[in-house]
Amino acid sequence: MSKATIFIKVLVVSVLLVVCSPIQVFALDAGVILGDADGNNRVSVGDITCIERQILGIYQTVPGASQYTLGSDANGDNVTNMKDVIWVERQILGLETIYGDANGDCIVNQKDVDCVISMVQGLTPETSGADANRDGKVSITDITTIEKMISK
Repeated sequence: MSKATIFIKVLVVSVLLVVCSPIQVFALDAGVILGDADGNNRVSVGDITCIERQILGIYQTVPGASQYTLGSDANGDNVTNMKDVIWVERQILGLETIYGDANGDCIVNQKDVDCVISMVQGLTPETSGADANRDGKVSITDITTIEKMISK
């Protein structure tokens, strides 16, 4: 069987699983980076693979992996399905906001904390990714939220 055939079969099974039985996940935690399914503090192609594996039921969980499961719910609707794969793809392409990614490099790290500090001081224009807690404003609480994200 060719790789293309296997890929198509996996894709079809993924779609069927999404339609028939989505996986429920826990409520959104302030320290979780939506879309970061592998827990490396960045949203990347590897997260797409992790989410697809969870949908197919072949994801190997490891101790402390619950935060990665939460990150798999990229669109925050409390269900992990193909919509989350599409959301991550859109994040990678820059079409969706990665909350906590204040500088827009698809990685949530100390540089984002520094960027938000500069925004709160009025030295740098605000970005949508700087609103890490999604309350509609960039403030000191966003700094704390990003620090929680990168400490996990």
